[in-house]
Amino acid sequence: MDDNLCFKKRAGNVKNSTRKHHRYPYIASAAIRERNIADAEPVTVMVNNISEGGMGVFIETPFKKGTKVSIEVNFINLYGSEIKDVIHGEVSGLTERDTLYFMGISFDKKIDPYKQPNLYELFNQSIKGD
Repeated sequence: MDDNLCFKKRAGNVKNSTRKHHRYPYIASAAIRERNIADAEPVTVMVNNISEGGMGVFIETPFKKGTKVSIEVNFINLYGSEIKDVIHGEVSGLTERDTLYFMGISFDKKIDPYKQPNLYELFNQSIKGD
């Protein structure tokens, strides 16, 4: 069976959007840091949605569009254990929402079952009912 079957079934369902992949609602926390600064302090954000190619987060003080970032996603798996996975991306959009910003991040590469196995499993579990 194709490992990317769940991803592929939604790939074409993003009409009238600049996104390549459908985003699914998901709540998790993440620590984001700028990649080009060795001692950059992580900024805690709330994940709002995720796709195989990116995520949307809420943040108080956003990074500039185009900033390369490293994202450590923290979530609870189906067994109740706290899990972390790291993925890299670039800030692709910002929208001000009241006292927060909604920040879009495009991943450098799609979620990989070998490099981000926990995040990959979580994402696939999220979309199986779709």
